[in-house]
Amino acid sequence: MVHGKSPNHLLIKKKARHEWMPVSIVVLFRSKELNSKFGISDMADTLKIVQYGLDPLGTEILRNLAGRSGFEVVAAIDSDATEANLSISELTQIPGFEEAPVLGSFEDLPQSSRPDAVFHTAGIGIKDTLEQLKPVCASGATVVTSCEEMLFPWHREPELASEIDAICRSEDVRVAGAGTAPGAAFNHLSIGLARLTGNIRRVAVESVSNATNRRRSLQDRIGLGLDPEAFHEGWANGELGQMGFHESLLIVAHSMGWHIPALDHWCDPIIAEREYELPQVTVKPGQVCGLYHLIRAPMPTGESIQFELRLALEAEDPRDRIQIQGDPPVDALLPGTIQGDAAEAWTLIKTLPRLQQLTAGVKLITDLPSAPAFSPDV
Repeated sequence: MVHGKSPNHLLIKKKARHEWMPVSIVVLFRSKELNSKFGISDMADTLKIVQYGLDPLGTEILRNLAGRSGFEVVAAIDSDATEANLSISELTQIPGFEEAPVLGSFEDLPQSSRPDAVFHTAGIGIKDTLEQLKPVCASGATVVTSCEEMLFPWHREPELASEIDAICRSEDVRVAGAGTAPGAAFNHLSIGLARLTGNIRRVAVESVSNATNRRRSLQDRIGLGLDPEAFHEGWANGELGQMGFHESLLIVAHSMGWHIPALDHWCDPIIAEREYELPQVTVKPGQVCGLYHLIRAPMPTGESIQFELRLALEAEDPRDRIQIQGDPPVDALLPGTIQGDAAEAWTLIKTLPRLQQLTAGVKLITDLPSAPAFSPDV
């Protein structure tokens, strides 16, 4: 078991139950005339978009945006896909992006193609993500990123997050981590369901997911085919385990106004009892075929949060379950779980119009309005 203090105690304050807070409400009408009448700034007719990362998630976003009004994809950024000098359509086989080039870096974008917004799905850790976002934000583009640790960026990189926040404020742009990993049940759905109840005392989330057909990068993170000793070594040095687990718990706690003094968590391998043949790896009996990851945060005031994740080859009875002890109690069961990349792609897309309505800076998903104030045909 690993014990550790969470630095978010400096950022999360438990508010008195009867403390009133000022609230500003922004309504954005689809009618430009109504927006003008009420002094509401409208979004651009068409947002210029850059897709940063052509991983499976980035490709899914492009597939969803193809032919959709309100978005003009002007380029994609992917350092591994520039040698052939291809367009997005040529590289991904998605029609509609024949004139949009694939470039090696954001700095390669011509001035005429500078975007209004960027979907960032480069699949890297928070430190590298924040470094990549510096020139993007400095150019005046708003960013929605899938980086798991950006759900609560001040947990791991408070100085870099504050630096990006300052750039955003100076350029009047916004950045938000809105990915769903390690699973929407652990963040977006828990926060949404908690709005239905009060006097909450406990939040418990369990997810059982079949890793057989998941993308290779995720299969690598759970250590498929490793010996148990190598798994424990990889877990200890941070190479294995589901990213974003801490941040998901912290953002749920933040949405409750709960103070987290410490987190307890551990991760154990699930050992194969038979052989599994996958396209890129063979898992033999005695090797790792999945993981069990648990994290919990008991609080001195009596409240608690507990997350459990079982991600394994041919896992039985896949499901997401969210239980909230409150008044009234909530017990939500989603058989089969929610398909990862497809759900995450739409979540990122639908975050953008909500993010655009906020003031400048680094934002959390708890800052977003509950429903899109405006949505360009999504």
